[in-house]
Amino acid sequence: MHLEDSPSAASPTGILSSLPGVRTAPAPSAAVLEVMVYDVRDPEGFVPLAARVHRTASAYFGFEASLALVSLGPSPLFADLVAWSSLDAALVASHRLDYEPAFTAYQRALGDVRLFARYALVGSPRRLFDALRDAPVVEISAYGVRSRDVTAELHGRVHERLRVAPGFRVSAPLHSLGDATLRADLVGWRSVEAAAGLGAALGADPELRPIARGLVERSVLSLFTALG
Repeated sequence: MHLEDSPSAASPTGILSSLPGVRTAPAPSAAVLEVMVYDVRDPEGFVPLAARVHRTASAYFGFEASLALVSLGPSPLFADLVAWSSLDAALVASHRLDYEPAFTAYQRALGDVRLFARYALVGSPRRLFDALRDAPVVEISAYGVRSRDVTAELHGRVHERLRVAPGFRVSAPLHSLGDATLRADLVGWRSVEAAAGLGAALGADPELRPIARGLVERSVLSLFTALG
């Protein structure tokens, strides 16, 4: 799946926005979280490339935090989470990265992109990233919804349930900028078993059943751990 094919690839910008097929949206004032999930041609050789890109971006104006992830499984996926203080800061960073040798090599190493999206981030980006960095397992779930069925309030209620689940560390409900029907969840867990055991419990909760009915398409559902 390429960027233009992804249901969650709504006009991303910033550290990853120099990739083909990316468009620009009006800038909000809130912090911006960019999420990209993809595979690469040479997983072992890719690790130092990802580290270089994250180090380069960390020196840019408006950079808040970033995290490179690799999936838990036999066929590795990679993910980049990058937070900026505003969309304006992300746009400036995207132009600078065009001229960075580290980013050029990173682009060439990419295979298929499963998710490429930009979300409004509520709360402190650095606090969220510190907690995700300490979590042995990070779950990324991205999907489309029928917005009238899955309200922002209902989405938030799911995360209230998560906070009392065994093995829970941290979470963030994410809403795509510019498209209310594109959602995502970031969840930090203490173990794979904790993440796997929660789905059935949420599905059995009658108050949360509209989420299952309202889900249109899921582009990503994977478990990751911090890279390096």
